[in-house]
Amino acid sequence: MEPFYQDYYWKNGRPCGAGVISPDKELVFKIIADPYFKHISVEQYKNGNFALLIYDSKLLDFRQLRQELPPAWEKTQEKGRTIIRDQNDRIAWIETYEFIGEQCRKCIVHSPHGIHLSTHQIYYSALGDPFDGVELFDSAGKMVMRKYYLLTEEGDFGQVSEEIWDMQAIIKV
Repeated sequence: MEPFYQDYYWKNGRPCGAGVISPDKELVFKIIADPYFKHISVEQYKNGNFALLIYDSKLLDFRQLRQELPPAWEKTQEKGRTIIRDQNDRIAWIETYEFIGEQCRKCIVHSPHGIHLSTHQIYYSALGDPFDGVELFDSAGKMVMRKYYLLTEEGDFGQVSEEIWDMQAIIKV
């Protein structure tokens, strides 16, 4: 039986439990993985009862985001959203975007079934944000990753200057 945790954080695209706790507390988390960590999920429990599936690596594996999408994957625009298809032409996920003026400020990722998988918050120092880059959050709002970008002469994101995948190092758990 997997332990329950009072909280969790993300490290290298993988959830890590923080503070083993009794499952009957008001709010606890359970991280389930097979012995080889091929399939990982994070569940939320309230007062000892299952409440929410926060993350399932079969729907979107954050560990795979540490590299570029395979060249065989395809992005297509369709009615204000982007459809991401895998090498077998299956829809992997759907991205929708929120703009302020001309700038995309948020990308919300759903499974083809409509399940919220993650959110990318996009920052621009020219708009008063603390940095130029992107933060990735799981469906419960826990930060998974942060990327800092160097801007091109046109003001667009260019080269990645730094990636942080250890959230324990930048947030309190």
